[in-house]
Amino acid sequence: MIALYLTGEGPTAPQGVDGAITSSDGSQLKHPLAKVTATVDGIPATVYYAGSAHGIVNGISQINVVIPPNAPSGPNVPILLIFTTSGYTAGTQPGVTVAVD
Repeated sequence: MIALYLTGEGPTAPQGVDGAITSSDGSQLKHPLAKVTATVDGIPATVYYAGSAHGIVNGISQINVVIPPNAPSGPNVPILLIFTTSGYTAGTQPGVTVAVD
């Protein structure tokens, strides 16, 4: 499993507060309203967790993805995260890669 950190996940529940730090006890974790899916080199991957991370400023999300067992290995394997809500789909920019051993 890998942890990816990003911005731009869209609206969350509960809504974040600009500049606020997420508590370290997990009581203020926020989750994107969008459904989050992932592929590794085009192979569907399991998103284990999508939401805020302990002790990090609101607006940064942590996405934990399980690398599929049949994913290729290498230093630059393409990964794509897709955020989908009713009538709206957005994904990570082209060229995002991860190292898979």
